[in-house]
Amino acid sequence: MDNRNSGTIKRAITVYVPGNVCNFRCSYCYVSECLRDGHEQAGHFNYSVEHMVEAFRPERIGGNAHITVIGAGETLIPPEVVPFVKGLLHLGHVVELVTNNTLNQRIGAFTVNRTHLISTKYLYYVLNRNRQLLRYDNGADQTNLRKNDILNISIAIPTIEEQQKITDILDRFDSICNDLSIGLPAEIEARKKQYEYYRDKLLTFKELQK
Repeated sequence: MDNRNSGTIKRAITVYVPGNVCNFRCSYCYVSECLRDGHEQAGHFNYSVEHMVEAFRPERIGGNAHITVIGAGETLIPPEVVPFVKGLLHLGHVVELVTNNTLNQRIGAFTVNRTHLISTKYLYYVLNRNRQLLRYDNGADQTNLRKNDILNISIAIPTIEEQQKITDILDRFDSICNDLSIGLPAEIEARKKQYEYYRDKLLTFKELQK
């Protein structure tokens, strides 16, 4: 999310969003370690959105800036972030928003409460290929989902051990497909096709009799 005004940029500023709340629990992330240890902090802003935007007026900070907005957890979880970023863009700043791209203004976040039943990573993969959700994807526009679109979907929930095996396999394929240091382009292309085949195979389950 930015405002193409780079010819007049005078300075670079990083804005840290308070708190470390995240909707993911990735095994490789230090934030996940903090959350597992019970050190989750929602954080709060000491000033209103209007006051914060006013503080970044170009005439006050010496011109337009490239502003990076980042949080220790998922940046978009605090509700103040979106109006704050919009305010910065309105002032003519270039804004770089660091996010995991899983949130928008219609669906706030997916959070797993019963971690003994389903893992966050498995939920990510299975929702990414859910047939009920894919029907809303036209391959071009950003997909906006309503609450009922989410509440009415069905997913298979194998054992936690089976979920771990599935996500480990898909993680390995994802690394090979997206890391040039691991494979050559031709091999990566072949691995992508193999990944898509096994992804759909692993995430396809027989329907249970009702």
